[in-house]
Amino acid sequence: SPTPYPTVPAPAAEPGRSGGLGGVIASGEVVAVQEAQLGFTVPGRVKDVPVALGDDVEAGQMLVSLETADQEALVAQAEAAVQT
Repeated sequence: SPTPYPTVPAPAAEPGRSGGLGGVIASGEVVAVQEAQLGFTVPGRVKDVPVALGDDVEAGQMLVSLETADQEALVAQAEAAVQT
């Protein structure tokens, strides 16, 4: 069997405060990388907002959806008119 390495005593570090190298206190302001104005091609009421303030979003991600009941009723009415 191989001979084990001898143990060597080593001093342990004591926890405590360092001489001013611990941390930084600063104030600042967080701003968005990019902002966008939202607009819709049809009027309507907001149905869902699947993101919250402060969430990271990606290009093309849905930010809001509108209720579609009014538009669906208009489509049904138009389809009925075409069939008569």
